[in-house]
Amino acid sequence: MELTQLRYFKTLAESESLSKAADKLFISPPALSSSISRLENELGATLFDRKKTMILNARGMVFLEHITQALNALDNAQKAVKEEVGRQQSHLSIGVASAIVWHNLFLDFLAQYPHIGLEQHLVSLEEMSDDRILEQYDFIIAAPEDLSTEKLHSVCLYSDDYPVLMVPATHPLANRKEISLSEVKNEGFVALPKGNSSRAYFDRLWDIAGFQPKIIVECDMQIRRTFVLAGRGLAIATAHTKYTNTEPGLHFVDIVNPYYRRSQCLYWHEHRFQTMAAQAFRSFAQDYFKNGYKGKGGRELDADAMTGSKPGA
Repeated sequence: MELTQLRYFKTLAESESLSKAADKLFISPPALSSSISRLENELGATLFDRKKTMILNARGMVFLEHITQALNALDNAQKAVKEEVGRQQSHLSIGVASAIVWHNLFLDFLAQYPHIGLEQHLVSLEEMSDDRILEQYDFIIAAPEDLSTEKLHSVCLYSDDYPVLMVPATHPLANRKEISLSEVKNEGFVALPKGNSSRAYFDRLWDIAGFQPKIIVECDMQIRRTFVLAGRGLAIATAHTKYTNTEPGLHFVDIVNPYYRRSQCLYWHEHRFQTMAAQAFRSFAQDYFKNGYKGKGGRELDADAMTGSKPGA
């Protein structure tokens, strides 16, 4: 039994297609089929139900579970060796549910650790529904309700204390300090696109408030402020957005009803090797908020001490 055969088997099991798996492995379908057949002969058992697709049978599922653990152990061993050889070429990959929220954290981290390379990816809710998502990154930063996999550890970075309504300075509500969301059920809204964490959070608020919003514009977070300033609609935002706002033409009204806090947590796979870069970032990120990170408004964001626990623990 060869290591290459095991990797071929795992790729085919995940692809469920001989041609797709062969493409990923850069070999021909007949070569892949031959390798799998030799593996099955050596085991004395078939691992796939061969129909139009290649679906694992019960024996194949058992084999996949065990060889995945073995391959993860080998990958971790390789990473551990590479970490010792190339400490000054450390690399960090992070998936985030809301990219714009974390730029100050990343900038300050890189200022303290200039030798560490950072790769940041925006991850959709659909991608986070895949149990294997945390195998792809050192960390994911997201809300607890965004992730479904159980193979993770986490630490809470902070919790927004309340949502806010973003309005232009010319709007009558700009003079209000707080509001119930149902008061603006007849207003038009500027919303983020479906499929990201913040939009899911705002959708929950609308649901709890008991109405479906009249959405005028859907756009990304970068230009949402532009549409609100232009009077194209109101927008729901987080307290973090309020504290870090630098646009004098925008006003934020606290939404006191419904009250729904959203935490932001750092997640990592329980079997993924934690490099020195990953350990440094985890410690830095936790201290960054716990030790008094403040936004433009001077308010300190609330950080919970949930170190190393799983969601719900």
